[in-house]
Amino acid sequence: MSKLKSRRKSRAEAGKTLYNDRKDIIRQAAGKIFLKKGFLATKLNDIAEEAKMDRASLYYYVGSKQDLYEDIFSTVVGDNIKLAKAISEEDIPAPEKLAKLMTALMASFEDKYPYYYIFVQEDLKKIESMQDPKNDKWLKTSKELSKEYFDIVNGVITQGMESGEIRSLLPPRLIAHSLIGMMTSSSQWFRPNGIMTSKEIGTAMAKMVLEGLSNAK
Repeated sequence: MSKLKSRRKSRAEAGKTLYNDRKDIIRQAAGKIFLKKGFLATKLNDIAEEAKMDRASLYYYVGSKQDLYEDIFSTVVGDNIKLAKAISEEDIPAPEKLAKLMTALMASFEDKYPYYYIFVQEDLKKIESMQDPKNDKWLKTSKELSKEYFDIVNGVITQGMESGEIRSLLPPRLIAHSLIGMMTSSSQWFRPNGIMTSKEIGTAMAKMVLEGLSNAK
């Protein structure tokens, strides 16, 4: 590679790093405002003010609050799906996989706070009422991502029930719905830096659930 090409590449990489850093600042600002005001009440001006930048500069990085919301959601949920898939493919017993899934999900609530809670607290029916065709497409995408995560958890539970390692009078799908519902409901009370870490809570929840599933008749 010539020196000129090398310099161009270095400038491009430096520019990309700066761009990504600014996007992270905007995501963090948006997270705070979305959590405080809710998606529908949030204005781009609110996010710009929190990020300490003017609205014109903000538009360089994001076109609308919907775009920003989608970007945050896709990143957070996408990371959780990748981790869940990796856990589901490990060569370990199903109960151990389920415990790791629960612990990882709970840990993500703290590691990515407040992003995950924003999605839990939003009323999708209100967002659906907004007459924007783009929202319809996004709502479909968000539901598909949620289903993808659900299918991974459901698959692990099914594997455990078929092997006899997990026992319950309930079918796998109902167990999966109940488990995910229990974990996501933690948004009502969990906050970082509390008396227990998210990992400790996730581990305790997993132990409680698995003891019940292993003793079921």
